[in-house]
Amino acid sequence: MGVVKSGWLYHYTNGKFKKKWKLRFVILYEDDYLSIYKRPQDGTLSEPLERINMRKQCKQILSGHLCYKWESMQLPKGVLAMEALFTVSVKSFQIINDYTFAALSVSERKEWESMLLGTQSKATPSDVFGEKFLAAKS
Repeated sequence: MGVVKSGWLYHYTNGKFKKKWKLRFVILYEDDYLSIYKRPQDGTLSEPLERINMRKQCKQILSGHLCYKWESMQLPKGVLAMEALFTVSVKSFQIINDYTFAALSVSERKEWESMLLGTQSKATPSDVFGEKFLAAKS
């Protein structure tokens, strides 16, 4: 499975007691899965903490001040601009989850956003609506 883009991003976690940024290794694979890892270990990867099918589960990608949580967030250390933030909204089992990331620069955020939006252009009607919906329509 080939890699489209990989690198370190801050991931905003919403824990039970504390909301905070954690540095994570993120990979977008050719099969349109975005995987979030704690860290690569000796050139190999452990099981991902999260695995998102961008083509089927992603509903929208927001960046900068459009990230809905931006007012209550402090930027992680080393991130100087609000425009380095992006949020991936994912629908899974009728629940919307937001994954908010911070790149170290605005240009890095734009690269990630471009690659992630590329997965959306490959979406088919069955990816968007589901095969059961399309079968009921025919």
